[in-house]
Amino acid sequence: MTRPGMSPSPPAGRWHSLTAGTARRRRMVSIARGIIAGSAAALYTERGTVRTGMNALCHARPGWVAIGATAEFVSMAAFVLLQQRLLTAAGARPAFTWLLAADYASNTIATGVPIVGSGLAAATTLRQFRSHGIDPAAIRLTLGLAGVISPSASP
Repeated sequence: MTRPGMSPSPPAGRWHSLTAGTARRRRMVSIARGIIAGSAAALYTERGTVRTGMNALCHARPGWVAIGATAEFVSMAAFVLLQQRLLTAAGARPAFTWLLAADYASNTIATGVPIVGSGLAAATTLRQFRSHGIDPAAIRLTLGLAGVISPSASP
């Protein structure tokens, strides 16, 4: 029972969830600060390379940039369709959009992380496919066959 004019104390579970959220928020803020500081340091260190890239981008022809971006998208879409067909043959039926997002994420990891990027990308793809209930044997078969078929299909 509370006295008049005093607010009731929050239940124990509610108080714990508030402090857990605060700790999580602090951790996310510190991670974000670390990422920002690391990015700033990398940009400062590689400022010459960034300047050269920006200069090249300023002289690029927009039509050719659009053609290149379209060709890249069509290439990724064709690779996803190949994976979707292989997974369908193995008994799974993942959505095209989900596969496209998973492949873009893996491609980003492979190109963005030096030295071990391709291994991390393969592990990420394997984990994502497993989380969607796809059989591990079908995943390995699909990734292996797609890796062999995709380069041989290009002109």
